[in-house]
Amino acid sequence: MKKIIIILVIIILVLIGAYVYWKMQKDQGPSEQTTIEYSDAVVDEVTLTTGSSYPLTLTVTAKGNLPDGCTTISDMTYEKTGDTFYVTVTQARDSSKMCTQALVPYERSLAILVEALPLGTYIVDVNGVRKEYLLEVGAKL
Repeated sequence: MKKIIIILVIIILVLIGAYVYWKMQKDQGPSEQTTIEYSDAVVDEVTLTTGSSYPLTLTVTAKGNLPDGCTTISDMTYEKTGDTFYVTVTQARDSSKMCTQALVPYERSLAILVEALPLGTYIVDVNGVRKEYLLEVGAKL
């Protein structure tokens, strides 16, 4: 009989402890808020390749290193102004996470339709890294 009472007391104490722990965790709420920070990725190398089929495209490939294991490439977009294509490679990082502090290589490509452009020399600027592109084949394939 004494053993049963001791076992019941232990069970009650464990249940009370579990309830108190759960209540404390619930009242604290999330310990950290997720904050995603966006910025331009560092670009080390840019490669330009002209497609060989219709419709004619220019493939822009950017290579570089992300600063840590939590950073990812979130977007790659372009905008044309005059004879320059401004390509932006955007990286995203959750600043609330602990991350490995090692560079992470990336490679990302973007196809740009160039078939309707006049022949000539264009500039491709990828986050500040500039390359010349000579459009030798017109849109009239």
